[in-house]
Amino acid sequence: MNMKRVAIVNGRAAQRWSRQAQALKAQMIAQGIEWRETGADVDSASKLAAQCQNEGVDHLVVVGGDGTIHQVINGLTFQDGDIPKISLLPFGTGSDFARTIRVQFGLRPLSQILENPRLEKLDLARMTNTSGLSRWVVNVASVGLTADVARFVARHGMFKSVLGAASYLAAAFIEIPKFQPSRMKVTLDGAEFFEGDVMFVAIANGRYFGGAVNISPRSSVKDGELDVIVVKRLPKLALAMKSIGYRQGWHLNYSEVRVGKATSISIERNRADAFECDGEIELDLITNIDLIPAVLPMWL
Repeated sequence: MNMKRVAIVNGRAAQRWSRQAQALKAQMIAQGIEWRETGADVDSASKLAAQCQNEGVDHLVVVGGDGTIHQVINGLTFQDGDIPKISLLPFGTGSDFARTIRVQFGLRPLSQILENPRLEKLDLARMTNTSGLSRWVVNVASVGLTADVARFVARHGMFKSVLGAASYLAAAFIEIPKFQPSRMKVTLDGAEFFEGDVMFVAIANGRYFGGAVNISPRSSVKDGELDVIVVKRLPKLALAMKSIGYRQGWHLNYSEVRVGKATSISIERNRADAFECDGEIELDLITNIDLIPAVLPMWL
């Protein structure tokens, strides 16, 4: 039986790198994969994913970065139990989730998947806000300085276009001087884990975020747990000087860092800080993050 395959493509990335996108499109069509690009709407990829699921598509190829796969997963209805198989071709600025699952750019890895698919069921995190609405997180969610950095990058499109993945590091040095730590209480599986002033808290399913920052070197998308990294208040200059250590994943033993694991996390805070979820900004007040094991069917 022939499978119905559709590629959901980051339209902005396809325009930015039009020559590579056209070559990739021709190769995909030759492989029997329909090419659909996202539009200007922020939830365009989610709408395309929902449409594909309703059409009975068997295999979705996500061509983009972390934001694209985040939107695609949030467009699917998991309760139905009929989720298309997902493959990922990195074609975006960050592509941090691809680093965790070790997916390379280009059609050759996809051709290998088409010839010999290996199904892996990966964990996802589910974030719930004060209204009871939830959203899936594929890779990493964070609150505090890191969310401010992600918001700066999202608001300055040309900044990201020029600097690429390095835009997150550059934005961090812009945001650190004006950042004010906030007080948070972090609870893991019902037990208080930390309460105090923090620079940021990251909840990691994957290992990398913010343009190849190895924030959670021990994370696995198949271990049934989320890693929690709390960075306590410290002098801003000290944080800036340690930025290379955070990027390389050396920070787990730093005195200001606390690391834990859990399947259910709640965060109380003294102000309505935004969350970033896979690099996307979530303005609603997030209160809980729960691990849902082995729910995402991916061909790797």
